[in-house]
Amino acid sequence: MYRMVWAIVLMTCLGYAADERSARQAYLSKQYTVAKSLYSDLVQAQPYNTAYWYNMGASYFRLGDLVMAKQSFLRTLAIDPGHSDAQHNIHVINAAFIDQDLFFNQHFTAIMGLNRSAWRMVMVLVALPVLALVGAMYRFQNLRWLKRPVVAFGGIWLAIVMGIILWRDPEYGIVNRDRVMIYSGPSQTQNGLFYAHKGAEFRIIKASDRWVYIQFANGLTGWLQTEGIQWV
Repeated sequence: MYRMVWAIVLMTCLGYAADERSARQAYLSKQYTVAKSLYSDLVQAQPYNTAYWYNMGASYFRLGDLVMAKQSFLRTLAIDPGHSDAQHNIHVINAAFIDQDLFFNQHFTAIMGLNRSAWRMVMVLVALPVLALVGAMYRFQNLRWLKRPVVAFGGIWLAIVMGIILWRDPEYGIVNRDRVMIYSGPSQTQNGLFYAHKGAEFRIIKASDRWVYIQFANGLTGWLQTEGIQWV
């Protein structure tokens, strides 16, 4: 049974490695449409792989699809907020768009270079040896002196875990049409406030099936129809 499980895992890993080689070879051969499609499959299978998101963004950029390239680089930053190449490429892409005051300087939070998902993994890894120590402490009498330090550490660990649970990065979107109207309410019968152009970024405050309430980098807010959005 274990051999079968390991065989399946190995075959899956080999399949991903083959797809990655094919995608990289397509990109190097300037077959950017093929590379984009292959990297799209890879990010669906491994959504937390920064290299796949970054390379898909590079493929879109070579194809001239700046909105999708920007979306891919932003997804890269969502996983690794300190990814300097993705940050640089976003600045290059933004230079081609109209609304230069509608870009955020920082999108996602990192603490000591780690995002929320990475910190969750760190806390799980920290908890394992502590739990083992607790078990040993109650099994062996000579380790009972560790009770107070372990309880104190457990309280600190729990506080950090609660902070991670409450940690919420904002959701972002990108205007994907040449020009869209921002309304005062979730209806075209509401007042039109201003136009936003392709490439403009915004934070999503709340969303429904057809409308989202958004905030731009300059503080302006309003409602936008969902068909004018590329979700990040």
